[in-house]
Amino acid sequence: AKGLFRRMIPLKHKWASQSTINIARDPELLDLAARSGCVSLSIGLESINEESLASINKGFNLPRRFDRDLAAIRAKGIQVIALLMVGLDGDTLDTFPRSLQFLIDNKISFLKLFTPCPYPGTKYYEDMSAAGRILVSDWGRYDYGSPLVRPAQMSTDEMMDAFKFVYSGFYSTRAIARRLFPPP
Repeated sequence: AKGLFRRMIPLKHKWASQSTINIARDPELLDLAARSGCVSLSIGLESINEESLASINKGFNLPRRFDRDLAAIRAKGIQVIALLMVGLDGDTLDTFPRSLQFLIDNKISFLKLFTPCPYPGTKYYEDMSAAGRILVSDWGRYDYGSPLVRPAQMSTDEMMDAFKFVYSGFYSTRAIARRLFPPP
């Protein structure tokens, strides 16, 4: 990636992509991405809850570092599109107000929410199937915003209410203003 970014710098193109949060932990890579024209990165934070991240084997995501990592990315002029999952096994109802506050405090530009999706052939599918927690077998309904798996610590209705709460809270006029014009 570093070699590619170096070759892209003279082209002066603007571009966007997906990345892990690890880009923030490599100052040279982050600097080259910005200098090569990166304006936006979609980053699968997945959750601010370490227990939830452990449940999906995403241990390299370290919520205790997210503030610092996101600040480093923003300092390079790169907007972050946060990708978060709602209803992971470590999530409780108090996870969602904390997640919304985290997104606002960290001036996340855009948000994409997802519900857990048990794709056949994955370990997650096997685990959820063995536990009898898969709610939908019609792949036409696998749209990332529907209850496909029974959550561990809440009802599916509570999960979907939380989904709507975070989305509407994040995209409210007040929250947008707080991200764009934070208090001094």
